[in-house]
Amino acid sequence: MKHEFHNSTREQVKGYLAEALAIVAELEISDDLREPAFVQAVGLLSNKVVQHERVVPGTGLALPNGAPGL
Repeated sequence: MKHEFHNSTREQVKGYLAEALAIVAELEISDDLREPAFVQAVGLLSNKVVQHERVVPGTGLALPNGAPGL
């Protein structure tokens, strides 16, 4: 069975777009660069880092992904 999940809610997307518009307007970017600057601003604002932790069995300790086990 296939499940699809959105990374952002409608409200988050609206926030990213509004913030990107504000950034581009604030920087007074030339007309020929406004569109690519807006696209980059949205991408940077909406970018997320996902960090996985693993629990060491029997200890209850959570280690960041990539940390050596006990």
